[in-house]
Amino acid sequence: MKAAFPKTGPVSWWIILFSKSNEAGGTAQRFELYIGGLELANGFSELTDPLEQAKRFEEENKKRVSMGKAPFRVSKAFMNALPKIPPTGGVAVGLDRVLMLFLSKKDIKEVQVVHFDNLI
Repeated sequence: MKAAFPKTGPVSWWIILFSKSNEAGGTAQRFELYIGGLELANGFSELTDPLEQAKRFEEENKKRVSMGKAPFRVSKAFMNALPKIPPTGGVAVGLDRVLMLFLSKKDIKEVQVVHFDNLI
């Protein structure tokens, strides 16, 4: 099995908090680790621009309201902290995905203790 690392893609692919690395091209600073076609991890740089973050929160809340959902409350403490955060990033590794790889499972439900579709 080979590992694959897609590194960039349209910003619309990525969650609201990821930063943009190329404003003109609309890409996000991020990567994913795939082994055998299974996503094991993803990494990204954090968005620390308070103006851009406020714009994205506003857009997301407009979408939520248009779907009949309540808007999310935006934390003033979070927004005030953003300009003080140095360039930073993170990597998330899914333990359930690692278990799938090591146990040769094709369905994530085979390694999950809680089946999330039963909670909804």
